[in-house]
Amino acid sequence: MALSPAIRSAIVTQHNQLRSSLAKGLEPTVRGENAPSGKNIYKLSYDCKLEAQAQKWSNECTFQHSNIALRNASENLFWAWGNDISAVTTIPKAISWWWNELSLIGISDPQNRLTFDVFRSGVGHFTAVWMLPFF
Repeated sequence: MALSPAIRSAIVTQHNQLRSSLAKGLEPTVRGENAPSGKNIYKLSYDCKLEAQAQKWSNECTFQHSNIALRNASENLFWAWGNDISAVTTIPKAISWWWNELSLIGISDPQNRLTFDVFRSGVGHFTAVWMLPFF
């Protein structure tokens, strides 16, 4: 099921607002201070091919990451349940959940560099929203 243009726009807007806030040094960390400002945190645009690829994998109903060799981007998973699991409500919650790893766990590198130790510390979902696609 393809997402509507309005939902796609909301996804990009939410990502870009969060990324802009981080680039400006306005995002709180677990230490109660703001993360340092960042570099190379560019605006994102929507990729319908990536959406189709993600939907195809989602249709397999396997709650695990897809084969990294078959995608050209990082990947986050989110499981939703309850009465309202529409894309309109669930996708923004997922993005916020992933982003909040910064304020709940934090980035141990003072220069906001993604190292293997930082990734393993429990902020992998956050880094997928923060960083340009990596794999």
